[in-house]
Amino acid sequence: MSHAINIITFPIMGGTETGGLGTIPVVGTVMLFKAPSNSLGGGVTITEAAVTSRDTGLGTFQLLKIASGTPGTIGVNGTISSAFGTSSIAAGTAYALTISGGGSAYLAPGEWLALSQSGSIKTPGAQIYIAYQMGKG
Repeated sequence: MSHAINIITFPIMGGTETGGLGTIPVVGTVMLFKAPSNSLGGGVTITEAAVTSRDTGLGTFQLLKIASGTPGTIGVNGTISSAFGTSSIAAGTAYALTISGGGSAYLAPGEWLALSQSGSIKTPGAQIYIAYQMGKG
C-alpha cells in the first residue's frame, strides 16, 4: 500500500465578500496538512495538484514546504510546485500546478504542506486537489 495514490481536496478560503456577488480576496499562506511522523508511515511525495473554481477569478498559487517547529519560528523549507498564475480563472476548469522534480516534491515527516495564494474569486467555491503517495517516491 505504500505506493497507493491518495487524493485530498481543500477549499480555497477567501476573505470578506465585497457586496452581493463581489470578489472574494484569496491572499496569504494556508497550512493544508502535516506529513505523518515515521511511526505513522513517514513523509509523503506530492504527485499532482490542481486548482479549480465554480466561478471566475484570477490568482497566483504555489505549494510550499513549511518546517515543523515552535510557533513564531516556522519558515519555508522549499517549494513543491512552481508558482501558477492566471489573469483569468474560468469557471469549472482545472489548472494544474507543475510539481517540482527530484526529491523536492517530498514532504519529510513533520513538515507541513502549505498553499501560498493571492488573487480573487468572484464567489466562494474554489478548491485545490492534491494527489500524494506515502514515502519518498
